Amino acid sequence: MDHPTETYTADAELAALLVSARASGKPIRVSADGETYELQVKSLTRRSSPYAGYSAEQIREVLDRTSGIISDDEAERMKRLIYDAREQGTRPPDQP
Repeated sequence: MDHPTETYTADAELAALLVSARASGKPIRVSADGETYELQVKSLTRRSSPYAGYSAEQIREVLDRTSGIISDDEAERMKRLIYDAREQGTRPPDQP
């Protein structure tokens, strides 16, 4: 069963906790009516970098490990395929 999602405006204290949790990447715990809830915070409006959470050193290591994997011949073949596809286009011949 699919339930509609409701959006609530947080008070100042909860808003500050959510911002802090988003920045740290760590969950927060909230108590209500004798229950404790652990919340993992993810912004639905802010686009994060694909490199969020990675260090520059980790990125350099990945680039070092992967650079040169594609041979010059394979790179040229891939470029030819791309150029050929661009020449052919994506629209049917009867549409401009």
